[in-house]
Amino acid sequence: MTRASAILFDLDGTLVDLEVDIEQVRAELRAVFEPLGYGGGFRPILPGIDEAARTVAHTPEVRREWVARGRAVIDRAEAAARVTARPGACDIVWALARSGVPIGLFTDNGRCAVERALTVLQVKFQAVASRDDVMCPKPDPEGVSRVAGQLLAAGGVLWVIGDSVRDIRAAVAAQSELANVDIRPIGVIGGRSSKTDLTDAGAHAVIDRVEDCLSLPAFARR
Repeated sequence: MTRASAILFDLDGTLVDLEVDIEQVRAELRAVFEPLGYGGGFRPILPGIDEAARTVAHTPEVRREWVARGRAVIDRAEAAARVTARPGACDIVWALARSGVPIGLFTDNGRCAVERALTVLQVKFQAVASRDDVMCPKPDPEGVSRVAGQLLAAGGVLWVIGDSVRDIRAAVAAQSELANVDIRPIGVIGGRSSKTDLTDAGAHAVIDRVEDCLSLPAFARR
């Protein structure tokens, strides 16, 4: 009996390009937190915000307020950013949707960015985990585990497609949490990480273009 399969995509750098001015975001975050004594570089940004909040606040309630203030900077930048589909992205998600393969998204972008990207891609994903839906950003496995439970409730094979080392590490980490799901991380060259970086992080394979995932064994038979 053939095992059920689903495919989980990262968003920015994999399916779309979200043209956020990252250095401007970092500058705005430094303007918020440096006067309070935090001197970190916000690299990467989301863990940097969490670290800054821990530095400037001493109670959980106040830390959450500072995290929200920091994330609001990113939200504004994403809301103003141009969103374009990466080459082949629309073709692949449309093909998978037509074939009946369950597809999902896991992303460190916020819900606003996800909604704008879905308008560009014009396809329905069965499950989505944005940064607003989880407690911790990648490489924490929460997003992968959350979506896997929705796409493959009865178990199966989950192909996780992402362009960054954090995507791959999140997929690898999720395997220990999901006894009935076989997670197979696939790196895609999108400009953030090299083939070597993705392989070293645990990718089962690295593809040059996102549409090349149609050549993966589970989908080549369809």
